[in-house]
Amino acid sequence: MIFLSKKRQYFYSDLFGFFYSNQYPNLNFNQISFHVSIKLSKKSSHRNIIKRAVMNYIRENNISKTLINQKFRKFFINLNKNKIPQFQKSIEKFDKKAINQYTISAFKKSFSNFKNNI
Repeated sequence: MIFLSKKRQYFYSDLFGFFYSNQYPNLNFNQISFHVSIKLSKKSSHRNIIKRAVMNYIRENNISKTLINQKFRKFFINLNKNKIPQFQKSIEKFDKKAINQYTISAFKKSFSNFKNNI
């Protein structure tokens, strides 16, 4: 994460932000990590619901093996800190399944914007 943040290649779209850099030439996959800030919730179980939803989407859609603009990349995904209060209000009355659906739809939108703009 420190390496990626020092490079200052950052893209954010709506709810999610992406630090990214090119992958090493000998590695033919994307390296992906995800962090949900404690600002969203102090309870790890609430943060893990969000993290699992995004990571399951990444796994199911084979994003780690998909080229992004003809390159493999390292990227670190986080929540856009300016949108956390809005996100909290949006999901506070949702059940677990609705939170998953809301998170995945927001991630799809952000990730497609990320792929198109880097």
